[in-house]
Amino acid sequence: MKPIKIGVIGASWFADLWYLPVLNMHPQAELTAICSENGNNARLMAKKYGIAKSYTSYEQMIDNENLDGVCIITPNCTHADIILTAAKRGLHIICEKPLALNTEESTRIIEGVHSSIIHAVNFTYRENPAVKQMKNELREKRIGNILEADFEYTGDYGIQSSPGWRGDIQLGGEGGVLADLGSHLIDLAHYLFDGPIHPLSASYQIVKRDTNDKEKAPDSVFFTAMLPNNAISSFQTSWVRYQGGRGQTIKINVYGDNGKMEMLSTEFGIQLSVQNGTNKTHTWNEKEESGEGNFRPWRLTSRNEIWKWVDRILDPSRVIKQPDFYDGHLVQLVMDRILHNDR
Repeated sequence: MKPIKIGVIGASWFADLWYLPVLNMHPQAELTAICSENGNNARLMAKKYGIAKSYTSYEQMIDNENLDGVCIITPNCTHADIILTAAKRGLHIICEKPLALNTEESTRIIEGVHSSIIHAVNFTYRENPAVKQMKNELREKRIGNILEADFEYTGDYGIQSSPGWRGDIQLGGEGGVLADLGSHLIDLAHYLFDGPIHPLSASYQIVKRDTNDKEKAPDSVFFTAMLPNNAISSFQTSWVRYQGGRGQTIKINVYGDNGKMEMLSTEFGIQLSVQNGTNKTHTWNEKEESGEGNFRPWRLTSRNEIWKWVDRILDPSRVIKQPDFYDGHLVQLVMDRILHNDR
């Protein structure tokens, strides 16, 4: 079987953390080329991973290399143009979240991508083992009918300074932390409860750090929403919440009329408690020292969304569930309603 020739657009630390190692591990993926705007990062990553070609232009890379697909790991403001350029060439595409800057862009993406293209969005936390267990418990109605739910995804990497382009409205969009971390929570709610949520109310905070700051996006966002079954839910996302060595924190609490589930995921490990008359606790990768491998233990496995995307390209007839551009568009619709009070 011929290898799948992949071009990587973006050569940041996250490409190095999440995309390049997995593509390098996959037996049927060939890292053919990589590009970055300044060229230096692409050259460094090309040397590290043995990638033959590096570019400063994604258009030139797409034109010159006989690629099967591209990975897009660039600022949010570039996603739509890159996706539509790749789609016109018939390339398969996986893109970092969020899919776009706004619903107008995500609509153009949905309309501009042919059905033959294998597309995906890196909403990776569906593969969190506690989330998958929660999905099974909900399917079995282990805690009865769902009445309420709480979602939290927080970090503290924005306390001292705005987190780079993600906090810049021009580059990251007006969502700020809602696009960065909150988009994951929205996707998880859609995944767990089999349908889109409906925002009800929202508030946000922008931390004043420097009088010379450019126009900045929200640093923390709180909103309420109705789940598909009309249960009430709350969502909190922030990159200015002190973590005390936990790195990042994901909490999901679900309350039914016959029990509750409480999930906690940090860099110290993952835990899920299911209480419905009897208490049962599941744990994964719990350690005394914090680390990336405890928080996202599926990163360097076949459960990584990038690995699954390559597998789908190899055999389009094979049923492999993963979030795609339609899921990304649904998340974008919710975020825009939150930001524009269109509820």
